[in-house]
Amino acid sequence: MTALFDDKAVRAHLSRAARQKDAPDFLWKHLGTALAERLLDIRRTFDTVLEIAPQGLVTSPKIKSKKRLAPEPVSIWPLEENSLDALISLGHLHWDNDPVGSLIQFRRALKPDGLFLGALFGGETLYELREAIAAAEMEILGGVSPRLSPFATLPDMAGLMQRAQFALPVVDGEKITVTYKNLTALVADLRGMGQTHAAAKRDRRILPKAFWPKVEEIYRARSTTEDGRLKATVEVFYLLGWCPDASQPKALKPGSAKARLSDALKTVEIGTGDFTKN
Repeated sequence: MTALFDDKAVRAHLSRAARQKDAPDFLWKHLGTALAERLLDIRRTFDTVLEIAPQGLVTSPKIKSKKRLAPEPVSIWPLEENSLDALISLGHLHWDNDPVGSLIQFRRALKPDGLFLGALFGGETLYELREAIAAAEMEILGGVSPRLSPFATLPDMAGLMQRAQFALPVVDGEKITVTYKNLTALVADLRGMGQTHAAAKRDRRILPKAFWPKVEEIYRARSTTEDGRLKATVEVFYLLGWCPDASQPKALKPGSAKARLSDALKTVEIGTGDFTKN
């Protein structure tokens, strides 16, 4: 299998972000809050919980005891099978070269009827920056190359949850708009969160000095607020699934449902969030 991401680069970016003082964490906190709210909708508590996240982010009265692992680009997770009541994965699966392999390991680490919750960035993330970079490349370099890492789509993640054999999987998403005064501030946040470009086939050529000013010029012409700030979209996918157990309800035959799944789960659609960065 051809790797999409350079694991060495991903590890270096995450390590640098972990050492940074006052690193930007507003998106991590937002994702952690969203997952905590999903826990509140579940009518049970969880004795043994593992969180794989940049920091300890998901706090809930539903969790009695929690351990944390820092996110790493690894093929084998240090997880004991049938040992967890819940596993929470936050902000790292979008860098995984084998996400279905990781999801299978997560499911195996759960006890029967154990819960998996996940959050990761989706394919529409930073599309404004992607388009501006592509346009600048065409104008200055005469062609387009990968300069931002590829992310999955919602159907991709739904398929991966099924392939990993989670029971009763649910995948949904939201789009968040963050605004920045300039491109430098946006890139600083990406570096501070360890989310800069790490595609395995990224273009490593040294760019001309005119390249990034041209990117910002195009970006401003296409995606700004009324007061001239750059708009950056962040798409987030939320995953929920259970380790199979005989006590769980069975799926109905196609077309036989009498009510909407969202009504049965008592879920609420999450609207677009907005963040403004200096």
